[in-house]
Amino acid sequence: MPGFWEYLHQSKFDETPLVIIYRDVINCLIEPEEENHFFNLMYNLEQFSDKVTREDLRECYYIAQNYCAFKINQGRTNYYKEVFVIFKTIISKDLLIEGEHLSEGVYKNIITSGLREGEYVWVERFIEDYSNYLPSNIRENARSFNLANLYSYQKKHDKVIDLLRNVEYSDVVYSLSSKLILVRTYFELKEYVALDSLIDSFRIFIRRNKVVSKNQKREYNNFLNFVKKLVSLDVYDAKMIEKLKERVMEASSVTPKKWLLEKIAELEGGSRK
Repeated sequence: MPGFWEYLHQSKFDETPLVIIYRDVINCLIEPEEENHFFNLMYNLEQFSDKVTREDLRECYYIAQNYCAFKINQGRTNYYKEVFVIFKTIISKDLLIEGEHLSEGVYKNIITSGLREGEYVWVERFIEDYSNYLPSNIRENARSFNLANLYSYQKKHDKVIDLLRNVEYSDVVYSLSSKLILVRTYFELKEYVALDSLIDSFRIFIRRNKVVSKNQKREYNNFLNFVKKLVSLDVYDAKMIEKLKERVMEASSVTPKKWLLEKIAELEGGSRK
């Protein structure tokens, strides 16, 4: 932001909208544990959105988004709702598209936050409305992957497989994410032979890939171990189900954990739906 430090060093009596917003921003950065700074920033961004430039407004909203990501990484999953509100606000204020293009990462993050909030109709409309802003060389892959992710949340499992079957992902993050979706899908469809084969190939992919960190490899392998255990668990063995639940609760990963706990809850109810 041009003039950032100059604004911060203005007299405290010179309370222009940009000075107020910048102070909220710097407070979020230096005292992230004080969550009131974030909510003050959100309030003042809304109050003064017509008093600052589009560039400053966009930059401040993305700082607020990064604050939410920081909190989510700390396990504060309630911030998924906050980041989704930020994304919707950025879109409503026409701040999303820069130079007629949208980055693949931002596209995926917006969709993920919407799915976490159960906003399936909104997400489907966003996927279709904004895929044309993606780079042409990855556009169809990104659209297909994110539609598959949406259908996974909606439990339209046959559509998931159809979309992912013929898609090639050169990006490691997309490769890992698509494999996770397929693991969940085969489990839901009770395609245990296909699931077993996928888990084996998934482990090989993780082991051989040099881009995936050791911590990530451990978390993915833990997830696959939990899925294998889910398949073999006796629905009438309450003790073993409770033991698995405790192990999942202790795991550090966030996204697979929610799905795993849902499946365990079904086992506790005496059926695998």
